[in-house]
Amino acid sequence: MRFTKPLLSGLIIVTAALSGCVSKPDLPLVPVDIKQPAAAYAWDLSGKILVKTPDDKVSTNLYWLHSPRRDEMRLTSMLGTSLMSMSVTPEETKLTADGDTYTDDDPQRLLYRLSGWSIPVDKLPLWLTGQFEGATVIKKDAQGRPSELQATGIQPWTIQVRSWQPDNPVLPRLMLVSRPGMELKVQINRWQALAPAAPVANSLPTNDQANTQS
Repeated sequence: MRFTKPLLSGLIIVTAALSGCVSKPDLPLVPVDIKQPAAAYAWDLSGKILVKTPDDKVSTNLYWLHSPRRDEMRLTSMLGTSLMSMSVTPEETKLTADGDTYTDDDPQRLLYRLSGWSIPVDKLPLWLTGQFEGATVIKKDAQGRPSELQATGIQPWTIQVRSWQPDNPVLPRLMLVSRPGMELKVQINRWQALAPAAPVANSLPTNDQANTQS
């Protein structure tokens, strides 16, 4: 089963509402400042994504929350209507579109089965933060940063970093990820590193404290 054309159009609408409707991660998270993206325990981002295949060309808003045990991704239209949401954990992947929910234990297989999109869901969180370990650098920009890379695999992906964020931490702003029959263009407008919230200290005194005070 694959998304129909009307469903794809609706998907574009869904993505914009993403930021307010994403499921809560396993731990409460708070924003933190870091110098290197790899130092982030978790992160969220918002931006835009263009997906091109021989049959489709879909442009949507993108919201993504990434943590060690969960990924929450949603696509929405400019009007803020949700088109697709996907929740990925080590145990299960759930994808909701057009009012229906589908499950699988492999996010890439589920997404391809429903939409025909072959998207490297497992690799993108690293690539979006400029972590290209395992990929071969083909070209660098004037600052010595990777501008074109090739990720190994049965069907290798070509990664082009068109521009980088101007502020710390240094991570891509505009990226093109492609291979024959599939092209993804991702623009990151906002990226925030997250860390688990510090536990709230118990305001009630322990028995030892109470005995000392008495």
